[in-house]
Amino acid sequence: GVVAPRVVELTARHRERRLAIVGRIESDAVPGDDAGPPLLGQPDRLQEIVKANAIERVIVAFGPARDSALLDSLRDCVGDGVQVDVVPR
Repeated sequence: GVVAPRVVELTARHRERRLAIVGRIESDAVPGDDAGPPLLGQPDRLQEIVKANAIERVIVAFGPARDSALLDSLRDCVGDGVQVDVVPR
């Protein structure tokens, strides 16, 4: 989406926060789309991606549609000790 490159830019400007962008997940990603961080998969694989990459923090930018399955996955991430930050719409 359009938010991922902005998150990368802000992360680079604020190195004192010591964040490393691992990648992004998107439901509407186009194969071969190289805009922003590497595409790691679809939102329905969030927990699997977080565990496989030992991710400690997830930054979420919701699209225009509501996704209750993603909300459930985010709650599970919080339950597993992963910090979840939400970018305001």
